[in-house]
Amino acid sequence: MNYTANYHLPQWDETDRIMRTDFNRMCADMEAGMTLNAQAAQTACQISDDLDQKTLKRLRRLAYNHYSTVQDMDPFPWQAGVFHQNPAKDKSGVTNASLLNGVYYAGKNPAGTMLGSIGSYMQQSARMTLVKNDLAACTALQADICVPVNAYVNRIGLSGNIRGNVPNTPFPVRLTLTNLDTGEVEASRLLDIAQSIGDGSTSNDFRDCFLAFYAGQHYRLQMEPLAAVFTGDMSIQATGNQAVVLPANSTAPISAVHTMREHEESSGGLLIVRGLIHSGTLTVSWDGRPVPLHATRMVQISDGRMVREMAYYRNETIPAETEFSLQFNPGEHGSFLFYDWGAVLL
Repeated sequence: MNYTANYHLPQWDETDRIMRTDFNRMCADMEAGMTLNAQAAQTACQISDDLDQKTLKRLRRLAYNHYSTVQDMDPFPWQAGVFHQNPAKDKSGVTNASLLNGVYYAGKNPAGTMLGSIGSYMQQSARMTLVKNDLAACTALQADICVPVNAYVNRIGLSGNIRGNVPNTPFPVRLTLTNLDTGEVEASRLLDIAQSIGDGSTSNDFRDCFLAFYAGQHYRLQMEPLAAVFTGDMSIQATGNQAVVLPANSTAPISAVHTMREHEESSGGLLIVRGLIHSGTLTVSWDGRPVPLHATRMVQISDGRMVREMAYYRNETIPAETEFSLQFNPGEHGSFLFYDWGAVLL
């Protein structure tokens, strides 16, 4: 009997007897070889899929980093496969929203709601205490706030006592608004509250500072001194001159639509929406189909606001003409500060 050169399979001559053991051994060897080949092919496919996923993640990271670099350029530079829209500057395709302190807003409150000053909803637990030239001895102002409906304030009033100040010396403080129900910081910005007097008391010292409050949410407001330019103390002045304001009610869902037209199809894409949402429902669609939220985090944008960044991925062939849309329905008392959105095609 002869055998094949590579796999030692039997080759019967015309005069050889076909033995059962030889035939079964040949079939077993063939089975083992085919099984090993199938396993090797499966392993190779898995390695290829893993490499494809790693490559896709790296492309997404590059796309995100590129988008983050250019999104605040004004004017936004034209680029193939990239779009960015800030509705406050370009409202095309955006409906049923109103401009609120430089950001488009949609929300709903009970009809006939009346609000007073911030003092009606605030409990101050600590004054800002100051020791000149000794920042370590200074303490932060702290107050807890809960407003029953969606609302905002445009400015914060301060009062206090001052000793040893050089008039108009820069006095930086960091203002932070933390949502105690979610644990997220929703505002963080620097204010200069320099005082015009050297010694004495001050009141009605109002500082422009937009702060949004969502219905029934519990907040902690802090003002931390970053310099010790005088000795004294500062408190929030709870007067009617810093009224809590109701945004205009939206009776219909806010919506936005944008179409990209490229020269060729893409293999995937990244869509980013930034804003602040309380209650209500945000639906994001791509070519008419809802896309699930992939990742989200709080980020600080160029004007100092803290907003939620929501990322949506699409891992399939995307036609040369593709449409993005979003819709926010406020429900009974939801609200949405819509800062911007954009996409990068891969």
